[in-house]
Amino acid sequence: MAVILACSIVALSVPGTETGTRVAVIAAVVGLFGGWARHMGAALLTGVIAWLFATGFLVNTVGLLTFTGPDLVRLAVLLGAAVTGGVYGARARRRAALAVDHAD
Repeated sequence: MAVILACSIVALSVPGTETGTRVAVIAAVVGLFGGWARHMGAALLTGVIAWLFATGFLVNTVGLLTFTGPDLVRLAVLLGAAVTGGVYGARARRRAALAVDHAD
């Protein structure tokens, strides 16, 4: 849902000529979701889903999926954001668990 909502908002608010900005916003959403989910699998799956939506609707505005060099770079960017968010979320979860253990 986070990706669909983000893509909808970006499609309505960022001009189609600003592909980099569109993808950057989606990457930020993916990273934030990964941190919130605190699960690497969920973060990575969200990154792939975001790439499909971004490629189909934000870059190729007619729903066409392509697999050219720039598309694969976008996939790497979105997966990188997912990993970054997932790692941050996992570390936050571990810190919270340690804080609870030390409080006992």
